[in-house]
Amino acid sequence: MLLLVVAAARAGAAQAEETADPGSLTNSIGMQLVPIRPGEFLMGSPPTEQPRGVDEQRHPVKITRAFYLGKYEVTQDQYERIAGSNPSYFAAGGGGADSVADQDTSQLPVETVSWDDAVEFCRLLSELPEEVEAGRVYRLPSEAEWEYACRAGTTTAFHAGTALGVRQANIDTIAGTRTVQVGSYAANPFGLHDMHGNVLEWCADWYDAAYYAASPREDPPGPATGTVRVLRGGSWGFTASSSRSANRFWYAPTFRTSCLGFRVAVTSAEQPAAPEPDPPQPGEADPPGPGEADPPGPAAGDLPNAVETDLPSRTETDRPQSAEHVAASVVGFLRNPT
Repeated sequence: MLLLVVAAARAGAAQAEETADPGSLTNSIGMQLVPIRPGEFLMGSPPTEQPRGVDEQRHPVKITRAFYLGKYEVTQDQYERIAGSNPSYFAAGGGGADSVADQDTSQLPVETVSWDDAVEFCRLLSELPEEVEAGRVYRLPSEAEWEYACRAGTTTAFHAGTALGVRQANIDTIAGTRTVQVGSYAANPFGLHDMHGNVLEWCADWYDAAYYAASPREDPPGPATGTVRVLRGGSWGFTASSSRSANRFWYAPTFRTSCLGFRVAVTSAEQPAAPEPDPPQPGEADPPGPGEADPPGPAAGDLPNAVETDLPSRTETDRPQSAEHVAASVVGFLRNPT
C-alpha cells in the first residue's frame, strides 16, 4: 500500500515538473530556484478554518519585490558541500541511521539545523565566487514571503485544497517516521515542492503573536526583536492541521531537532522578468467584514516558550495522537534537542 501511495505522489510530482516555470535558474551548486513575482494575498486564516491559532489573524499583505525561492528544501548533500558537515539525524552518521540503512540520503532534506545554522549556510553560499559574480545573495524568506509562496494564489487551508493527505505531503500518517527525498510530492502552483510536510522551515522573522495586528501591509519584515524565530510548513512528524499554510511555529534560534530544516530565498541581480500574477478578484484582499474579525491575539509574553514545551501547537489535537507514533516521532526529539 505504501509503495502505491508513494508511486502516485511521485507521478504527480513528475507531472508538475512538466509545467515548471521557464524563469527558474540553477546556481553553482545545482540548487534550483523558482521566481516568485510580486502580488497581494490574504495572510493568516479565516475564523472558519479549524483548528487555528489566535496568532493567525487574517490580513491583506502585498509583496512588492520579486525574489527567488528554493524549489526544494536544502538537501543533505547541498548542506554538507557548503557547511562541511551533515548534522542530520536521518543520515548514515546520524542517530536515525538504522531507518535509512542502504539508502542514498543525499537528497533527503537536511535537518537538525538551527536558525543560526541556516543563516550561516546562506552566508557561506553567498560568498562562493560564482554566486558573488552572479550577484546572488542568499537568505531565509520572511514569514510573509513564505506564506505567499506556499499559498501560490490559493486561499484554502492547504495549497492543494481544504484537506491534506498522504498523496500530497509527507506528514505523520505516511510510513514514515522520517523524512523523504525532496520533490517526492507534487509541486504547488508556483512550482515549489514540500511546502507542506517533510521538515519545518525556518523563516527570517522573530515571532510575536500580536505582530499581525500592527504589521505593515507591504513587505512586512517581522518584529524588530524577539526571543524565538518563526518556522512554517509542518513536518514528517506533524498532523495535517499543523501543516496548514497559515500555521505558525516558533523555536529559539539555537534549537535543533530532526524535524527542522529550511529552504533559501535569493535576492538577485537576475530579477524575474515575466508578468506578475493576475490581481486578486474584487473583495478578495479586503479585511474581514463586520462581525468577522478575528479576536485579538495574546501578547507574546502570554505564550509558552516553545523550547519548554513538546510542540508549539495551540491544542492537544494538533499533536500526533498515536502512542506508538509518538514513541518514534518528533515528540521524542523535541524533548531531547541536541
